[in-house]
Amino acid sequence: MQIRNRNKSIGEENTKTTLINPLLTALGWDLEELDEVCQEYRRKPQDNPVDYALFIFGNPRLLVEAKAIEKDLNDSKWISQTLGYATVVGVEWCVLTNGDEYHIYNSHAPVEVEEKLFRVVHISDSTQDAYTLETLSLLSKDKMGENIIKVLWKSQFIDRHVSTALQDIFRDQDQGLVNLIRKRTPAELKSSDIRESLRRASIQIDFPVVTTPSQAGEGRPLGEHGTYFDLITPYKWRKIYKNILDRRQLWRDFIERKRMGTDEFKKLSQFKSKAISGFIKFIRNSGIASESEGMFTLNEAVIPIIRRLVYEGPEAFYPSEYRDDSFEAALGSADPRTQQRIRESVRNRGQLWRLFIEEKRMTSERFKQLSDFRPKSIAGFMYVLVKNKIAYRFGDVFILNDAAVPYIQGLLMENEN
Repeated sequence: MQIRNRNKSIGEENTKTTLINPLLTALGWDLEELDEVCQEYRRKPQDNPVDYALFIFGNPRLLVEAKAIEKDLNDSKWISQTLGYATVVGVEWCVLTNGDEYHIYNSHAPVEVEEKLFRVVHISDSTQDAYTLETLSLLSKDKMGENIIKVLWKSQFIDRHVSTALQDIFRDQDQGLVNLIRKRTPAELKSSDIRESLRRASIQIDFPVVTTPSQAGEGRPLGEHGTYFDLITPYKWRKIYKNILDRRQLWRDFIERKRMGTDEFKKLSQFKSKAISGFIKFIRNSGIASESEGMFTLNEAVIPIIRRLVYEGPEAFYPSEYRDDSFEAALGSADPRTQQRIRESVRNRGQLWRLFIEEKRMTSERFKQLSDFRPKSIAGFMYVLVKNKIAYRFGDVFILNDAAVPYIQGLLMENEN
């Protein structure tokens, strides 16, 4: 970066004008639209100003604190200042930048200051161009609107703590680890032998960085929606679609009007007193809508998905087929009791399994119609299907894994013989 290599200081204002403003514009933020970008922003007149507050649907979503390019952003003074601004305003994501380095923080994370740091990128580092571009794109208007950064933060946060726990387990020769190794090694190995081996071991734990939305949604049989829905977990997705189907009239009005208040939600659906607060928390935390002064504005990115659910039903998202080749690995790692349970299920409920192979999709009600399940046994049956990757569950629909069909057909043939 030529500006950084100059011997003369250019100061904070010139850094903002020549480096930061053009980048924010490239990321889709309109610096001339006050409802979108407010410079020298104060939530209250007495507050200290932050250089930039970037708004989504009338709510501040990202704060950017600028420093001159020659400033060291690792200075705790600047870090505390930036996080302090975010805390006062109530904004989760904030950036500390000198026009070359961008330090992204999650101010709401319940951890020490140094662990609030999400990512650091240097524009001048040409060896990291792809990573830098991908990271900065998370700060774009579109990506902040979909709140993709929050999903990636969660993955990184979990991986960081799992890594620390694993390192502690190996370093301390944890007794549980020693016992696990003993079960999988020759009987003559003693616990002391295993501990000594662990002391000699040099173990490195690496987690791949979760990057783009397309990678995060890869492998899911729900189709590539290109929105927030590609990144959420299947469990949360099922919860969202059930809520939408249970209150179709409310959602029809919401997607047509795009902005509604709490009283309007109550009129359109018979909410109990606690249920309305749960619904509001649900749409806010899911990234489906943002709140401003008691009004909720629907996230434009999710409207096409909600529209299809409301008017076409969940069938619009069912894949014509589903195949997960990790089925064999999942079955191979299952304990003998589980494997026996699957064999007994095929033997005792052959007609159900034949129809499942033929139809490829079944609901829990269909399972009950085809076999005499008790209340607890139907839940156990469905758990085995999903746990061992025999089927993929989408709400109340189970879609048979094509990779599991030869195995099931083999068990059916054994029974016939």
